[in-house]
Amino acid sequence: MSSQEQGRISAQLVVKILTKRFNDLPLITIPKTIPMFNYKMLEKHNVSMSMLPKNSKILNKPKTFIENNQNSISVILVVFPIVILFLLIIIYNIIVNRRIEKKLTIQSTFDEVLLKNVNSIVFWCNCEEEVIKYNDAFSNMIGKSTKDIIGVKIEELIPTLYKKIKNDGHSTNKIEFSHKINKKMHWFLLGKYNIKISDNNLGFIVVMQDVTKEKKKCPRETSF
Repeated sequence: MSSQEQGRISAQLVVKILTKRFNDLPLITIPKTIPMFNYKMLEKHNVSMSMLPKNSKILNKPKTFIENNQNSISVILVVFPIVILFLLIIIYNIIVNRRIEKKLTIQSTFDEVLLKNVNSIVFWCNCEEEVIKYNDAFSNMIGKSTKDIIGVKIEELIPTLYKKIKNDGHSTNKIEFSHKINKKMHWFLLGKYNIKISDNNLGFIVVMQDVTKEKKKCPRETSF
């Protein structure tokens, strides 16, 4: 029994005796003891902890790693989630920036083609042969608005042109093609240029040069 426990019980007995409450005096037969052992002595005599009585108290027991580094561990537990969150944000920004860079690259490529062919009809198809970009000259030629062009297969928009591209269209080769615009026949020389949109997505740009005037001036020299 610890000294604190003995003092507490003794004080209770003194109070009861002074107040003449003799009937309330307890009969103490078995003292409530708490076995105490010195850790260093247990180590010295090679005594296993499992051999000690239940509820034994070990004195001078060395602190565990967690107990010795409790403050540092607490700081790590607070800081670590914040660091992970920042890393996730950085990774997300990198992914978003790469996607934006790809879109800008695609856009700049298409704009470059437009600049070099300001007076030509230009449109761009993805690997599914769907139109994804075009200039005003293209929409004027087929007489359709954006909602009826974007995402629509070129085969559905201009079947005759699709057949030409499919049969004769090889990168940098000029293809002869004729088409009616506002009920008037126009003649074109067109070129199909393959372009890489992404790692697994190979599209193509078609540039159509209107040579109607040249055809009318020199009908014998130009064959369509």
